[in-house]
Amino acid sequence: MEQIGPAQWAALDEALSDIPHPTNVPRNHAHSLFARYKYAQDHGWDDLVRLTEKTLKSRYWYGLYKFIDWAIAERFYSGVRPKFECIDPENLASLPRDAFEDEEILRILRLPLFTGCLNRTNVWKPGAYFVQSAIYWGYLVCLFTGMRPGEVGQLECAQIRTDGTFFYFDLRPFEARNGRVALQDLRNLKTNAAGRVIPINPLLIELGLLDRMQELSDQGEKRVFPEWEQYVRRDGTVRWSQPLSKSWQYLKNKVLTGLRADVSLYSTRHFFADILDSHSIAQRTRDRILGHVGDVRGRYGRKGILDPTVAAQIESLEPAIMKSAREILLSAKQKADRGELTILKTYR
Repeated sequence: MEQIGPAQWAALDEALSDIPHPTNVPRNHAHSLFARYKYAQDHGWDDLVRLTEKTLKSRYWYGLYKFIDWAIAERFYSGVRPKFECIDPENLASLPRDAFEDEEILRILRLPLFTGCLNRTNVWKPGAYFVQSAIYWGYLVCLFTGMRPGEVGQLECAQIRTDGTFFYFDLRPFEARNGRVALQDLRNLKTNAAGRVIPINPLLIELGLLDRMQELSDQGEKRVFPEWEQYVRRDGTVRWSQPLSKSWQYLKNKVLTGLRADVSLYSTRHFFADILDSHSIAQRTRDRILGHVGDVRGRYGRKGILDPTVAAQIESLEPAIMKSAREILLSAKQKADRGELTILKTYR
């Protein structure tokens, strides 16, 4: 690495923007970034797609900076840390992440996963089984709390708490009153602001989330969704959002064709944020619930407990879309309770 100088870093910076997206790159030329780069150089761009600016910045630049910083720290490289800044005018702009429209939400909630499916694995085909799987809960918790998919996947039973009146998810990395903890034991949250207290929507409780938690706790299980598997990248970092992200891609491309291009799994957070905005929830409260970085002023109150005013505000939210969602979801749950749908559990 000591042989790499400013000219080589500049060449790499320019080359990054000329790596095509894997779409339309033959498989035997898509096994590495360099192979994709060479394919575009040799065959032209007629059928190829440029990367988005966001991909360059958040994946390629970020990954390189992380590697270079490591090399400097380990004394494998003593040069100056380069600055990547080359964006080709033809690189694509990222689509804005839009909120779901009400009818899009209802289209999702009317699917067999929520109303009666074929079996544990064929949850998008209609049938006589009621399967409240980790994916079932993943969509609903994201929709009705604004949590990130990765946060939902690693939820622990001990993180579902009550103050005697309201139930909430406690996503704080640790309880400060219990003393210091090692950095390696902190929960894997996206940002410092991600550690927060989130009131649980009453609909989730009516659908049986607390029953699931209690049953798993009685079995000695630590996690709320033990069947939700983590994904370990090659660099050793862990991603918890993978199962729900893969499910969403299948849902959007194979099941719910015709959805707008600018909706994504992340639209669940925008959907919930819109609910908060439409009810004039204070900005500081909104940031607390969604875990936005801008909220740095005592997020949890003096003793780190759930703010009853905030909890009451969330519990009282009942826009028209929530009422329709309640009717669809509880109708299926009631059918299962009456034996009209057979309940299948996805955990022991």
